[in-house]
Amino acid sequence: MSLVEQFHLMNLDQRLLSAISDLKWERPTDIQQAVIPLALEKKSICVQARTGSGKTGAFSIPIIQSILETKIFQSEQSTSALILAPTRELCSQISKDIKSLCKYASKNVNVFDLAQSDDIDLLGPLLAENPDIVVGTPLKISEQLLRKRLTLDALEHLVIDEADLIFVFGYEKHMQALQTFLPKKSIQVILMSATLDEATFSLRGFFKLSEWVRVELPEENFLPSESQLAQYVISADESSKYAILISMIQLKLIRGRTIIFTNSIDRCYKLKLFLEEFGVKSVVLNSELPVASRCHTVQQFNRGLYDYLLATDENDSEGVTNAPKRDKLLKPVKDAEYGVSRGIDFKLVSNVLNFDFPLTAKRYVHRVGRTARADQMGTAISFVDSSEESQLSEVANLLSQNEASNPRADQTNKAGSFSVYQKWTDLDIVQWQDVAGKITRKRIREARLKEIKLELMNSERLKSYFEDHSADMDALRHDKLLSSTQQAHLKDVPEYMVPQTLQALIRGSNQRARDRQRYRPSSWAKGRQRFTGKAKASTSAAGGNAEKPIRMHQLRCHRTKMAIARNPEKVAQIKRQMARKKKAANPLFNFGKKR
Repeated sequence: MSLVEQFHLMNLDQRLLSAISDLKWERPTDIQQAVIPLALEKKSICVQARTGSGKTGAFSIPIIQSILETKIFQSEQSTSALILAPTRELCSQISKDIKSLCKYASKNVNVFDLAQSDDIDLLGPLLAENPDIVVGTPLKISEQLLRKRLTLDALEHLVIDEADLIFVFGYEKHMQALQTFLPKKSIQVILMSATLDEATFSLRGFFKLSEWVRVELPEENFLPSESQLAQYVISADESSKYAILISMIQLKLIRGRTIIFTNSIDRCYKLKLFLEEFGVKSVVLNSELPVASRCHTVQQFNRGLYDYLLATDENDSEGVTNAPKRDKLLKPVKDAEYGVSRGIDFKLVSNVLNFDFPLTAKRYVHRVGRTARADQMGTAISFVDSSEESQLSEVANLLSQNEASNPRADQTNKAGSFSVYQKWTDLDIVQWQDVAGKITRKRIREARLKEIKLELMNSERLKSYFEDHSADMDALRHDKLLSSTQQAHLKDVPEYMVPQTLQALIRGSNQRARDRQRYRPSSWAKGRQRFTGKAKASTSAAGGNAEKPIRMHQLRCHRTKMAIARNPEKVAQIKRQMARKKKAANPLFNFGKKR
């Protein structure tokens, strides 16, 4: 089968091509080149491709194209496509991606995300309109089918994303219920998964189809190559993990958006409280919070409002036989349809840090797959203690086996090697170790309860307001402080504690912070009100002579800056000199009164 390497060669609708162009998709990915032509031929497909390879677009584009073609000859409104996903977050992302592809065809293609609302009174009227595409978890779909609010008589396409997780999340009985509502006619079924295991093949048994087309890209590794993804390991015991992490953050060894994974929610909140002690803001993606709040957190993280997102994949019990029993102080009701390490499309993630090493090799692959997506660079750092050495070996074996099974893969860009992170060995971490010990279980419990109360209060009081003021939604941040005890002196690292190899890096960063503090606009305003008269008097006393210009390169010297800051006349002189330069550069610039 020949692959089609351009979207405009796939005979797609012009409205769909325009939306693809707006999304900056220059050419289809490898998996899209293989799947879209087969899906347009209405074949049932079982697809294996790693995270970030464009699977959502691979099944969304042919479904939208089929609906647009059907609408030309058929005016009756009906549900023709059903998309299932194991988590609400993934449903929200799929719905958003499909709506962006329907940007110029929104009047012809209706998309409804069933998993985002539990309001029965609201769902009834919306489903009564028979939306063209319905997205939801098997639980939500089966509930509405049993209530006879959703009909699948005209169904033509059924897609199951992350198919290998459907049984892991306990949806087997819901899939059995769904099977009884499927039309007797032949429909197209597409199974998308990062791994084609026994669960995926058993899922195929729910659909009585004689022919399946299996699509795999054997030249792909589980993870990107070393040239795109750098994987590091740091040997650290439990008492050192917190100290190493905060030292790496304060010394700017970790830059950009970072996802930090732990193995439990309690560990996330302990880490958040620890970072707050040093003035580092972070946000927890908590399965106990409403799904709207979780999706809003992901959206704000993708827009750059937060740099550090703390998450866990404890709901993903895939391959875990004997999970460690710890942090059982709280037993709140968690969302069974929550998941973050699989499928969620985090944007521009620079680093993934495994604060707790994943319990299985597959979890490691899915966690690290959050970074180095498409053609972007990424870094994965894992803390490993002595009890987790066997899990590290399991990950290394899995990646090496994948390389060995792909003879066409470029062996010079292998993805299965780990490097020891060397920079932290110069750090004096003793200064930070005692802070983590002060974060007790009582503080963790109080922090969790406080955040839940804040979210409930925001949900009730602001729901109606945000309906009319959507732009103000950004003001509702999720990284608010959960602890009332912060130590201001911990925010900065004293220069005498910085290793010699990192002196240049931290000195420049701290100097810029001090400069911003010293020359902030409020101090300029106070100086203008306080010293304007003195500056004018000194000018007139000099007999009206022109001021001696100050060369701007002199301001680079820290001692010169300090001297000028103590001399208000020099401050006023510098301001006037800079204003004249602006006026000379732009004749339309008007500064103060004309002389």
